[in-house]
Amino acid sequence: MARSVLIVDDDELVRDMLWRNMSELGFEVSEASDGPSALERVAERGFDLVILDYAMPGMSGPATAQEIRRKRPGQALLLISGYAGTGMLRTGSGEIPLLGKPFLLEELREAVDGALAHQS
Repeated sequence: MARSVLIVDDDELVRDMLWRNMSELGFEVSEASDGPSALERVAERGFDLVILDYAMPGMSGPATAQEIRRKRPGQALLLISGYAGTGMLRTGSGEIPLLGKPFLLEELREAVDGALAHQS
């Protein structure tokens, strides 16, 4: 059975690119275009991983991540950002791996593996 991922990004082109990349990595992919939609999808079903854009209008990626972790402690999360480098973001709900855009497929694979291994 394939692992599942929810991709959350307000940019359709980024969602499409991530959908292709994550499918190539063997994931069953679902999408959301904003934080509130992501919260609805996470409430409907569990995902092995949620990938969130850092900067989204309305509800940011970190705010969405905190709400997801509040409802699903231990949920594997990965933030992606065109405004920051790679590393860890410390939040009230723990550390979240952060991957800077643009990235190569191998960098995404490593970040995904790290996020799955870093579940709280």
